[in-house]
Amino acid sequence: MYIPISRRYRPQNFDEIVGQAHVTETLKNAIKQEKSASAYLFSGSQGVGKTSTARVLAKSLNCAKGPTITPCGKCSSCEEIAKGINLDVVEIDGASNRGIDEIRNLRENVKLKPISSKYKIYIIDEVHMLTAEAFNALLKTLEEPPSHVKFIFATTRPHKVLPTILSRCQRFDFHMLPVEVIIEKLKEIAAQEKISVDDDALLIIAKNAGGGMRDAQVMLDQVASFSKSKIRSQDVINMLGLLEQDVLFTITEAIFDGKSDIILDQVNILTNSGKDAHFICSSLIEHFRNMIVISSGNDDGKQVILSNEDREKMRSLSSKFSLDELFYVVYTLQNALEFIGRTSLGKIPLEVALLKLARKEKLIPLSDIMKRLEKLEGSGGPAEYRSPYSPSSGYTPEQSSRNINPPASYNKGAGADMLKKDRTDEAVPTEDMTQPEVMDQSAVATGTKDIDITRLKGIWPEIVRSVKVKKVSAGIYLGEGEVVGFKDNMVIVAFSRLNSLHKEALESKQNVDIIQQVLKDFTETDLGVSFIFSQVAEQPVENMPAGSAAAGSAPVPETPSLSRKIEPIIKVALDKFSGKIVKQYFVKEED
Repeated sequence: MYIPISRRYRPQNFDEIVGQAHVTETLKNAIKQEKSASAYLFSGSQGVGKTSTARVLAKSLNCAKGPTITPCGKCSSCEEIAKGINLDVVEIDGASNRGIDEIRNLRENVKLKPISSKYKIYIIDEVHMLTAEAFNALLKTLEEPPSHVKFIFATTRPHKVLPTILSRCQRFDFHMLPVEVIIEKLKEIAAQEKISVDDDALLIIAKNAGGGMRDAQVMLDQVASFSKSKIRSQDVINMLGLLEQDVLFTITEAIFDGKSDIILDQVNILTNSGKDAHFICSSLIEHFRNMIVISSGNDDGKQVILSNEDREKMRSLSSKFSLDELFYVVYTLQNALEFIGRTSLGKIPLEVALLKLARKEKLIPLSDIMKRLEKLEGSGGPAEYRSPYSPSSGYTPEQSSRNINPPASYNKGAGADMLKKDRTDEAVPTEDMTQPEVMDQSAVATGTKDIDITRLKGIWPEIVRSVKVKKVSAGIYLGEGEVVGFKDNMVIVAFSRLNSLHKEALESKQNVDIIQQVLKDFTETDLGVSFIFSQVAEQPVENMPAGSAAAGSAPVPETPSLSRKIEPIIKVALDKFSGKIVKQYFVKEED
């Protein structure tokens, strides 16, 4: 009867266990010092050697020469354990013996002494499949087992094991095996089995083994049956149903060149050969991930597992894409993969995603976009966009459907005259004027001798728009303020304390220069700008003091105490980060 390679080459001692030195060295030292634990938990992905290590440990403890780190393999105990027929080493499948009744039987059996060995050893595979009741029934026995009993648990899901069980076991985490370790072991097996296989074929097998030696051995056994002559990489690809690297390169080049017909043909060929859209999309994501690694300069031969020829071809192809483009491709394919899993549309989401990538324009790196925006802000905006009321637009008041006074610079005399007031008139405060906190009230209403604050306030929205053309952020912040008057040839703009951050941003020299230049364009006068805090009036007051700038307008209510409404957690955050409240909303409590 033929015995599969994975069984014939199962490790029979600690030295034959590959890639898990941190486990084997610890176990050997414990055996040497006679400090073996009563319970072990071996965790790790499938095929990495958990059960094999458990059997080797059982041999070492029950060998006729033992306990020893080098079991003889010839005594009856070692031979029976290797064949799985030893009555003192009981292997239990946790998936099919997961109930409380099975664990109760185990509790009764542990009381019995071993038949012919030193220890009675229970190996429970996939222990996480036990029910919570079964785990609880095992707790007492696990914590204080008889001196002749050892437990070895194996699991691929250690997070599903109850913490009370974990706390009573010595835990060993088995690592996934590196590709080079798997290849080396497969070469040894191929030499002993007289299997002719090339290095590229072994590389593909090791890459698709998922870090498990058993899976790699199974694939080697399968490929050996598939090919009568020397096993080549194409044989492995055909047998395992993988995507050829050349196909991935072809689709990548079609995306770069925008050739939609090639993309559709390749997807159609792959799906007709039995490969589903989910598998194709996953393979493409992995492929572009490798391109990102190579493009970023992190390819050390371990991150991207390819043959030397394919690696050079991928490096050449990666140079055609920027990193931002590769990230965009992966993001698009990831969304397509999720869509494929949620629907029954088959290959359609994949085709749409690939066609979208093929038809896209070349992506501009974000850093270049930021540099362009900074350059536009410094130059006053893009040439193709002009404010309808900018000096170069040529608009006149009659041409404007909104009938807003334009800057004087594009209609000499007319605009300036509209902003100049009659010297015999006196400034009259408007109803929506607010009272600044820190300036003399009489200064708000007086203004300068040539500028009419009322008319300036009328064109203020256009001034804000022109500032926004030069610098977007400054225009947005300025729009939160309100012109309240003049003092010492300065335009006074008031802000609520809730917009204090806006005020602070506008006080930078760059923003002040932009605003003053726009004011000069509109008024033909060199004006400064000053920013103050003001409070929004809510209710009119009939008895305002005579001469007040806000006479006839609403009073300035006292700023409410924000601290009384701030939650304790907000106070802690403010203290921790030296922050300030920009805006706060109060909820009126119902009676």
